[in-house]
Amino acid sequence: PVPLEGFSDKVFYVWFDAPIGYIASTVEYAEKTGSDWKTWWKNNDSDVVHFIGKDNVPFHAIIWPSMLIGADDNWNLPTYISSNEYLNYNGGQFSKSRRRGVFSSDIIDLKFSPDVWRFYLMIIRPESKDADFDWKDLMDKVNNELIGNFGNFINRTITFAHRNFGEIPAASYSKEDEQTLTEIENLMKNSQSELESAKIKEALKTVLRISDIGNRYFQKNKPWELIKGDKNRLRFSENLAIFSTAQKCDRKRCETVLNVCCNIAGTIAVAISPFLPETGQNIWKQLGNTGPVENCRWEIQKLAIGQKLNTPEILFQKIDKKLIAEYDKKFSGKRGEIEIEIECDPFEKVDLRVAEILKVADHPDADKLYKLKINIGTEERQLVAGLKKYYTKDELLNKKVVVVTNLKPAKLRGVMSEGMLLAADDGKVVKTLDPGDAAVGDKVFVEGLTQKIETKIIGFDEFLKIKMTVDSDNSVLYNNKPLKTDAGVVKVLGVDEGAKVM
Repeated sequence: PVPLEGFSDKVFYVWFDAPIGYIASTVEYAEKTGSDWKTWWKNNDSDVVHFIGKDNVPFHAIIWPSMLIGADDNWNLPTYISSNEYLNYNGGQFSKSRRRGVFSSDIIDLKFSPDVWRFYLMIIRPESKDADFDWKDLMDKVNNELIGNFGNFINRTITFAHRNFGEIPAASYSKEDEQTLTEIENLMKNSQSELESAKIKEALKTVLRISDIGNRYFQKNKPWELIKGDKNRLRFSENLAIFSTAQKCDRKRCETVLNVCCNIAGTIAVAISPFLPETGQNIWKQLGNTGPVENCRWEIQKLAIGQKLNTPEILFQKIDKKLIAEYDKKFSGKRGEIEIEIECDPFEKVDLRVAEILKVADHPDADKLYKLKINIGTEERQLVAGLKKYYTKDELLNKKVVVVTNLKPAKLRGVMSEGMLLAADDGKVVKTLDPGDAAVGDKVFVEGLTQKIETKIIGFDEFLKIKMTVDSDNSVLYNNKPLKTDAGVVKVLGVDEGAKVM
């Protein structure tokens, strides 16, 4: 009720009353902490940022600012309003009454650390379109991106440095080392800019790109060979035995490589702390640092030479399929009482990713084929592609493309191909797909189609069921819907409308 005489039979509109609580809660907090609430609400140097759902935009963008202006008392207006789309659950709405979906009160008893939840909810944050909480997707993103990329780099760096040096080693940087650190410094600036614009998902992806660069740097420089000398050592990758000729023993170079990697790890600790605070502090501590990591400057970290490293720890445990199946059933609500077998769309069985071409070589036994080395975000792979007639090596090098990552590996004229690069063919020319500004490793999707089953290895015949074409706007279509990444629509330039994609 309105607390004025003669108006006690009236009530305030809820969106007139509710925002005042923002100020009231700040006053209450200030009284408890002995601080001045006016530094938040009546200070030109203070930024007020709203994080809201898309259905609340008019109240925060029109009604609340109008009230503040009308009060004429130097109140801070909203500096920035970050409006989210909706987060759905397995294709439908969350519902407490139907026990459908997982809620904050549930996750305390589940076997994931708080940072795992933070990671998944931010990496799927519905910033520009509705997002879908999916248990299988959670497992894939945590196991492949958080552990396979991010955690892998941190653990291999600190474990190797701790075992072989016990401290941050000295360094003599090469031009390549400097370029690597400069590239990471630029990504730090990008991440900062994205955070300041409330593009939280993109900022987190940028941090993951830093760990991806670290992994590639570590793998390329092979410190395990530098430290042990030139022996032909056998290493195993699944069922394939691969011989590699080690490079000459060079302890000084090994020290530099690990110095670079430790500094990248320290930079990642700082960059990840706004998203995963416990993880950032853990990495910071493993590197031998003290004090809160969030107090560090947002820049490349230069750890003290000779600083003692602490015992390495695994950051995250891989999520088991059985546990995911258990949680999926537990939180499925009334729909879970009846299991229905649904034939999925062929596109839902394919895993398309944005990849970068790292190396281009001639096929040893085929005039029209190239042997490519690509990065798909979580690992590097070898592909064989029939592009020699249409692209030079230089034109393909460092090019971003779209690849099928779960196609059954096959030998093409004696060379193993671990996937397939997609291209459009109009009968005259062949052009690769252009994912635009998408990051390496980003998923390529069609709106309305969600991979709700485990992405398994598929055969070429199964892939041929997916008919993709190019429209008049150069967009790649499947069933008249454009292929997309989080950065936008996938395009193909230089081919005629109707060109087939495969």
